[in-house]
Amino acid sequence: MAEPSEATSHIDTTRSRVERRSHVREIVFGTQDGLLTSLGLVSGVSGATTGRISVLIAGFAGGVAGMLAMGAGAYIAAKSQRDVQQEELRHESSELQGHPKREMEELVELFIKDGLEKTDAQMVARVIAKHPEAMLTAMAQKELGFAVAGGRPFLDGVVIAIAFLIGAAIPIVPWFTAQVTTIIAIGPFAPSQALLMSVAATAVALFLIGVGKGRLSGGHSIRSGVEITAIGLGCALIAFLLGTVVPDAFGLHPLTTG
Repeated sequence: MAEPSEATSHIDTTRSRVERRSHVREIVFGTQDGLLTSLGLVSGVSGATTGRISVLIAGFAGGVAGMLAMGAGAYIAAKSQRDVQQEELRHESSELQGHPKREMEELVELFIKDGLEKTDAQMVARVIAKHPEAMLTAMAQKELGFAVAGGRPFLDGVVIAIAFLIGAAIPIVPWFTAQVTTIIAIGPFAPSQALLMSVAATAVALFLIGVGKGRLSGGHSIRSGVEITAIGLGCALIAFLLGTVVPDAFGLHPLTTG
């Protein structure tokens, strides 16, 4: 059996690893959403105008708006979830104080469902019931299905907002220097060098994110990378066609501002 100090160190290390992985999940989600949103935006706008400034303004405005929306949304969602969990914990605490015998019987049943023999489940439940905080933690985890420790809504919002902005910047960068004139035309499909470079940069970023997601989840990394890249490019193609085919169908011509 491990010494207490060694066990404590192992617990702290495990919790730290899990916490880092939760931030990685937020970073991946935010960056992926920023890439897809920004690429779809610049693709749609570039299909309707040949102006570099118009695309850059639209991309910048969309990136900032998306960053604020994602950050605020993540904060509100995490805070709401934490508030709901805290209310459930208060209710469970009152149940433990008002009906301790019934709550212990519930814990016994939960341990039995986990595979313990009835006598073992009763013994474990009796020991835990002697310590109110341990009892509340056990009931929160087994009956309510969540941990007592709350999340950090503000940090979650900041992390996902920054990740979104970084992702949103990647499809926009090529529009600062690349040519915005059409380099090839196949029917309504007439992309510029800037758009093709934007798509290429986004595709590479999406593929790397997909590979990272695959490794984190223990799945097939390459398959995950290809899947998310295909989704991103499909979104860009639809947005570009909406910016070209739809205006053309109504007899509108691309704008040529700046």
